[in-house]
Amino acid sequence: MTPEELLIKRYKCIAPIPFQPFPDMYNVGDIFTDNGKTAVLNQKGDPVCVVEWDKYPNIFQPLPWWSDRDVSDMPPYVKLCGDKAYYRHEYKIENGNLFYNQYINDHLIGWLLVDDDFSNYEPATRSEYEAYQQSKNK
Repeated sequence: MTPEELLIKRYKCIAPIPFQPFPDMYNVGDIFTDNGKTAVLNQKGDPVCVVEWDKYPNIFQPLPWWSDRDVSDMPPYVKLCGDKAYYRHEYKIENGNLFYNQYINDHLIGWLLVDDDFSNYEPATRSEYEAYQQSKNK
């Protein structure tokens, strides 16, 4: 996924919905992508009704960009927010938890849990990472 795709707003259904226009339209645990256009997409990519998510915080929980992602969706390069530092990561899932391992000077530093501390990172591209590495070497 591109950094732009990873930053598209997503919401998770965390409670039963009393006002479903169609049966099984929204199920607890479903994740919806809000592309800011005419329809919201479910996990299968099918369009569903437009919802004003923030009006229903007890039903729809906004997800951070990294939350509820497959390892294959996670970016190999990230940028530290508020800083100009870029890092290369690897990811794995263990016991249902997502972990990352960060490269520092081409050495892995150890597995860390992807949790709220990951809010300090934004997805980045390889070219941004390589430009940062070249600027460090000047």
